[in-house]
Amino acid sequence: MNRRYLTSTLRITWRKVTIVALSSRYGSPTFTGQKKDGSLRIVHDYRKLNEYTVLDVTPLPKISSILEELRGKSLCSASSISWAGYNNIRVLAEDTYKTGFKTNKGLFEWIVMPFGLCNAPATFTSMLNEVFPPDICQVPRLVQALHG
Repeated sequence: MNRRYLTSTLRITWRKVTIVALSSRYGSPTFTGQKKDGSLRIVHDYRKLNEYTVLDVTPLPKISSILEELRGKSLCSASSISWAGYNNIRVLAEDTYKTGFKTNKGLFEWIVMPFGLCNAPATFTSMLNEVFPPDICQVPRLVQALHG
């Protein structure tokens, strides 16, 4: 593991208050991986946690359907949800221990949803449905139609 990169990334996420120290005895393994451009990224291995997770059966909308629905709309743009992402959705306080991860610097847990959790896409879709009312953006109506 590239210790310097890991330490730097932990400091950044700590300052953003997206991780906190964990007092639990367990956590998912963490390692660095190389991106296609050669830069590094931190990887949390949540495969064991995902094995025991009850899957959210919320269907995700097809990208082509969303793009068709948004064609010609001016009130909803990519910049409207540029702030949005899995990593901006708060994890319930009673569930943060499940996101624990181990590093050579100690144990940490996420207070926002990390990448790698199997229910993250469905949770993100549900969040978009709550944030964007149907009269502002058609995406929630489309997603609701797919749900029902």
